[in-house]
Amino acid sequence: MIGKEDIFSYYQFALYTHIVFAPITILCALYQMVFTKSKFHLITGKVYVFTVLFLAAPSGLIMSFYAIGGLTGIILFSTLSILWFFYTLKSYVSIRNNDIVSHKKWAIGSFILANSAILLRVNNLILHYIDHTEPVSNYLIAGFLSWVPFLIIHEILANIKKSHYFKNLVP
Repeated sequence: MIGKEDIFSYYQFALYTHIVFAPITILCALYQMVFTKSKFHLITGKVYVFTVLFLAAPSGLIMSFYAIGGLTGIILFSTLSILWFFYTLKSYVSIRNNDIVSHKKWAIGSFILANSAILLRVNNLILHYIDHTEPVSNYLIAGFLSWVPFLIIHEILANIKKSHYFKNLVP
């Protein structure tokens, strides 16, 4: 919250919404991936979609405009929020159209983006101990490494012609 004292009166609503509901999405997604045949898969899926689309991603987008790192931070974190919203929406639309393979692709992408917050903290800690340069640069590098490489790898695997990546990934 350093540097956000002047905006905290209204920034806090996005912050608290995000820190309460983003972890709920991760818990729901973990349940979704482990219990794909459970009768609660549909319920936790609806909770995940609602929470991402109406609470966690929009609050993340609002927060992104005040991100550490100036324009680079704004672009990095606003792109993350928009893609999280988009991947979640595509996952929902795919399953509504009974396209299970496409649903898995978009759902896994959404899960990768949801976990970026956890990886951001891990990466930031690692970079802090490895490289004692400017903390803002380390934070931006940690933010980038928390989702961009994983999403690129995911997209490459998903788009390889005749790939069985998603057909066999989740039972």
